[in-house]
Amino acid sequence: MQAEFQWGSNSNTTAPSNPVRVPRDRDPHSQRFAAAVCDNYDDKAEVEAMCDEIKSELDGQSPDTAMVFASSPKYADFEHILPAIHRNLGPEIVVGCSGSGVIGAGRELETGPGLSVLAATCDTDSIHPFAFSDKQACGKEATPESLADAIGADPADFEGGLMLIFIDPLTVSTEYSLSMLDSVYPSVMKFGALVSGGHEYGENRLFFGDELRHHGAVGLLMKQNFDADTIVSGSEEPVGPSMVITKSTRNEIHRLDDRNPMAVLEDIFLNADPSSQIRMKRTLVVGLESSGVLMDPDYVMRNIMDIDQETGAMMIGDLVEEGQALQFHVRDGELASQRLTQNLDNYVSHVVERGKNIDAMLCFNSVARGYRMFEEDDHDAKIIAERFGDIPVAGFFSNGEIASRRGGFSLLDDEEEFSTRVMGYSDTLVMLRDLTRQRTHGLANSGASSAIS
Repeated sequence: MQAEFQWGSNSNTTAPSNPVRVPRDRDPHSQRFAAAVCDNYDDKAEVEAMCDEIKSELDGQSPDTAMVFASSPKYADFEHILPAIHRNLGPEIVVGCSGSGVIGAGRELETGPGLSVLAATCDTDSIHPFAFSDKQACGKEATPESLADAIGADPADFEGGLMLIFIDPLTVSTEYSLSMLDSVYPSVMKFGALVSGGHEYGENRLFFGDELRHHGAVGLLMKQNFDADTIVSGSEEPVGPSMVITKSTRNEIHRLDDRNPMAVLEDIFLNADPSSQIRMKRTLVVGLESSGVLMDPDYVMRNIMDIDQETGAMMIGDLVEEGQALQFHVRDGELASQRLTQNLDNYVSHVVERGKNIDAMLCFNSVARGYRMFEEDDHDAKIIAERFGDIPVAGFFSNGEIASRRGGFSLLDDEEEFSTRVMGYSDTLVMLRDLTRQRTHGLANSGASSAIS
């Protein structure tokens, strides 16, 4: 049940001092999700207390499914985390990954060995865990059919469903694998994030059942028993005009509007105000026109990797095409805060007005946000908690946030296929609903898959 729905704006409207909160269904006999965090996954007692909190929220039941996020491997060995989760919670399905920090309970644990878990008691027949390698998704012999075989799920069984996915960008060709997944499961809405914390091949970690993996991707396929809304809040504003890439090779841009890219950038810098010039030196990124996820407006952010001082060619962190629009952007903490609060307030008004429920949330926050952007602890997590109260939430700081939307640019098209991209520098929230529970308790609503910037 996915009705395309879009709202959000670039408005700098200040959030209300007393934001409306989304109520949570507190019937313990119908509660299907619970979440908790702990500050130190090396402390056995802390992990046990976290698991006890989760089971208490689930009316003493052991969850069937757990999504597990742990802070970077530089803090400790992960070998004992999965055994502790299985011993204390006993889930049948476990997926998750490492991150440079974890999120939950209104907190952002950016330092130390933090652990964040979202657990659920639900029909596991409606959920299919999967894992695949770069070779299976992007190898020379990889095809949509072979990838479906590797995932082990017939696309026909998951039409109109959801996919949660975590990809290690150090070992998997991210954009290509997402394109393959869109080919295999075109009617499935996809969301998730890129694993973070590691800097070299094999340093990141993926959790899959009782396995600790060092490469590839893991995730969940969910049937139409589940529904989700996705909110993507960016942190950038444009500098200079929108231009067209007129000559390029793979990720190297040779001409912008038939001009040398370095010369174009120098002109933009000289014509910018002093504040923008300072930010251009510190936080300049490239906005690429996206044919998939709608951003501000229709851009996904990519890093500038290098500029050839002799030719003026610019290398960026994604493949580009001639004829594609490009606009330079700078990241801004104040703007990021305004967009997040405005988007959430609009969403909450929509949810409350229509009497919709949210059972749980996943939060994927760019590693560029957090304290380094806002110089404040728990900035985004506090804004979320003010509006969503005690709705269970878990997540982590990622190297890129994954979201998809239907068709092309039009909000009114009837395309049934999804196009999936990796965002950058965003706060991406996924609101989950278990429609089986909501039908049982008279709460079912039409779903909404949403991309907000």
